[in-house]
Amino acid sequence: MSEESTSDSVETEEYMERDLDVVFECWLYQRCPTYDGRKTTDVELWIENLLFLLDVLNAHPDIWHLAGIRLIEGRALEVLNESFETGNGPTDWHSFTQWVKSLNSLAPHVVNAYNKSVIADDYENLHQAEKESVQAFFERFNLWRLRADYHDYTFDSRSAFLDCLNVELRSRVCRLLTDMKRMDISIDFPIVLRAALHLEKSRSEVK
Repeated sequence: MSEESTSDSVETEEYMERDLDVVFECWLYQRCPTYDGRKTTDVELWIENLLFLLDVLNAHPDIWHLAGIRLIEGRALEVLNESFETGNGPTDWHSFTQWVKSLNSLAPHVVNAYNKSVIADDYENLHQAEKESVQAFFERFNLWRLRADYHDYTFDSRSAFLDCLNVELRSRVCRLLTDMKRMDISIDFPIVLRAALHLEKSRSEVK
């Protein structure tokens, strides 16, 4: 490495965040939640998302492992405390990732397949309840969608949301969307949601 590139690296690190509390003020737990050591957690994906957020939040590499440690809870935290008591706790990013991976002996593809099957099963039971507002159902649907996105589950938000609406509302929304398509209006998920909210409101006003 040249003296110039070394100098640039040192200068870049000078402006990186070393305060862990500052980093966590903007932490996106939906993107990288806490980790409790469950076998069903995709550890490789968790580490990947952790590293992504640390990079986005401009965290200094010296505190990456500390950020990871802060996210540990439950059984994993008990194991972590024991490792520190014996002097074998992670002291840098490399040792932290190795420690996290050691908690789960299942192959990543096995965990991923299991989680996707759970997402699929949960979707089968996801329906707008009788007298449930569109807004209330959307909030439940969005929680499912966040989990599905996290586990890289393939689905189309528009059709997935529509299929879960009650039959009467779904029919009305589909008719409205068909009319919009005839006018060459691009149909994205926000438009589907707004259509459902609008038709629900217009129906209540008629009543």
